[in-house]
Amino acid sequence: FNSLLISGLLSATAALPAPAWAQTDADTATATASQNMSGGNIGPTESANADYALPEARQPSRTRSFDRYRLPTVSERRRPEYDAIGIKAGGFTLLPALDLNSYYSSNVYKSATNERGDIAFNPKASIEARSDWSSNALSLKADVDQRWYAKLSSDDATSWHLTADGRLDVFGRSFLWAKGERSHLNVDRGASGEFIATAEPIEYDISRGQIGGAWNRGRFTFALDGEFARFDYQDARNPAGGFVDEQFRDYDRYNLRGTADWSLAPQSSVFLSVDREWRRYRVGSSAALRDSNGYTVLAGVHGEITPLVRGRLGIGVEHQNFLNAGLRNL
Repeated sequence: FNSLLISGLLSATAALPAPAWAQTDADTATATASQNMSGGNIGPTESANADYALPEARQPSRTRSFDRYRLPTVSERRRPEYDAIGIKAGGFTLLPALDLNSYYSSNVYKSATNERGDIAFNPKASIEARSDWSSNALSLKADVDQRWYAKLSSDDATSWHLTADGRLDVFGRSFLWAKGERSHLNVDRGASGEFIATAEPIEYDISRGQIGGAWNRGRFTFALDGEFARFDYQDARNPAGGFVDEQFRDYDRYNLRGTADWSLAPQSSVFLSVDREWRRYRVGSSAALRDSNGYTVLAGVHGEITPLVRGRLGIGVEHQNFLNAGLRNL
């Protein structure tokens, strides 16, 4: 059966001028973490459906007859007094960073019967090379996240990410973009759906590639992109030392997405987005039983309600069809 999808988002943001002491950095996620061009991301990162938009570097001036623009939030605003200067290297700026953390966990194993507490040391390091070109853009980034426990070394873990992100300006406010990513991650013991006990956290790799473009003319913007992602899980050992086969979890995912956006005003618009997905499991006797095709269609409106509040409201349909006729479609 098809499921009705209702999406709503309401966020309060400080878009009005604020003193320097009130300006703080935005939270950056790994993986995937996306900022606008002023923060390093190059492809479209925010739009009517929060997936497509013109990077800030591509925004038009406010002197045009009709402009798409919004006031930057406090976290997005440039802060010359606090922003990292970086190291100039030809047409690039190098931005290294080091973050040292420590914390205590009262239940490292996330277990109801074997609660063990320990102190963790969690250093993080990253370096980004960001282009300084007047047009087009390229960003290369590498980061590593290490976790060491003082006593429970079986749960020590290392995660890392390599990302290359590029944008090619075509004409006006239209552009093409591409992004490649390779990540090594660890499954959290308390993650939803994790029911197999292992001696150490399960490790897995993600290889991801995206290519797309955005075309804009007046009030209308159309964006299209394709993505391939491969999830590869590593085998593990159970607490007794036995072998745990994790290859049944490996799969490839293909996505094709399109979004049409019509601006009602500079700060508000209506949108229609379509996301087509194909998921294929690679190994194991039951792999073919879980292959599926799906789609999501969402339409709605988004924009600024006030200079401090933004919202998004959408309604649509989501469907997932399993190739095995014995499984119920979602």
